[in-house]
Amino acid sequence: MLKFRAYNNENKEIPLPDFISFELQQEENVPADYLEVKFKSFINAENINYIRLFDNDTIVFSGICDEIFFSKDSTGAVVTLYFRNKMALLIDNEALPHEYNNITARVLFDNYIKKLGFKNFIADNKAVMGKFIVEKGESVYDAVYNFSKLNYSSTPYLFDEDTISFFNKREDDVCTLFSDGENSAHKYKKIECSKFPYKLISKINVKTSASDYYKTVIKNDFALDKGINRERYLDACNLLTPMSSAQKIIENKNNEFEEYRIYCDYIVLNSIYEKCSINDNYLGNIKNLYISKIIIGSDINGCYSKITLKKEGQYVVA
Repeated sequence: MLKFRAYNNENKEIPLPDFISFELQQEENVPADYLEVKFKSFINAENINYIRLFDNDTIVFSGICDEIFFSKDSTGAVVTLYFRNKMALLIDNEALPHEYNNITARVLFDNYIKKLGFKNFIADNKAVMGKFIVEKGESVYDAVYNFSKLNYSSTPYLFDEDTISFFNKREDDVCTLFSDGENSAHKYKKIECSKFPYKLISKINVKTSASDYYKTVIKNDFALDKGINRERYLDACNLLTPMSSAQKIIENKNNEFEEYRIYCDYIVLNSIYEKCSINDNYLGNIKNLYISKIIIGSDINGCYSKITLKKEGQYVVA
């Protein structure tokens, strides 16, 4: 059973009427999950500072109020509340500019994250060797993101409402199967597939030095085999790993080529980046997918989930 519990800025609970509808969105490369919920207008709505969404006793979402919107027509008065999870605190707060040497996650947590109300973090003692600069104008999230990319080749995420993880939350031993079969644990009522040839890059011409006038070429067999002719140029004179930079660009575009959208008439509580596959009576078996976006919600028609899946591992160097 889904239910909301709301609190004011003194952490005192505010009684809520039954919700009219809600929609919760999670998406890759979007640090903060986003919630929109509608209630019949009630007197204490403007005092809501924080909200939690429960599935029975499990917290599905917890977040800070961003916006309160009131409307009234012939059907009555409605208040719509908009929230982001606590990653919003990292996004909205500017980081103190500083130059660090051999910085660890502990230093970042103590200097930037702890003061925002977080109690724990998940990382190890590995340090970014040498200088790590937090530039003027960077958010706390920018600093944490840059550290995680450099140190772990990963992205930070909210492990729970009081804990930041510096590691990617993906579990490679988990693979969820979505199917239209009668006996499927994750059965969908509708599936869509889109393919975007215009996103593919056939090759990248890389300039690795002042004398190398974009003579180094990284080709993409995946695009070339489809007859795609779309080039890019990368000035990588100042990059330590220019070849891998070009490869990553191609890989990201390849992963955007193919997209599946699954619609369910129940709540799916899987995770972004989770590995998955599809078994469809028409499309067949589709493997090497991951969850890119999840929207769950409820309205007058009942509960629903919209899940976007993308292909991975389609990068081939020529």
